[in-house]
Amino acid sequence: FSLFFLLVGVFWNVSYLGRAFLQYNDTFEVILFDDYLAQRHAETFQRSLPAFSGGLGGSLWLRRR
Repeated sequence: FSLFFLLVGVFWNVSYLGRAFLQYNDTFEVILFDDYLAQRHAETFQRSLPAFSGGLGGSLWLRRR
């Protein structure tokens, strides 16, 4: 199922939707965005979680204020 979405490019749509949802939204805050951490701390992720460094997928943790 996930491979289908990857092949048709739907994952980008999810990113755009998430950004639109959060852009002027004071009700929710980002708790963790693991792709950001993986980019900023690539060496640590490669050493600790080598399977994560493939770059596919990720998670975004939100909290309602």
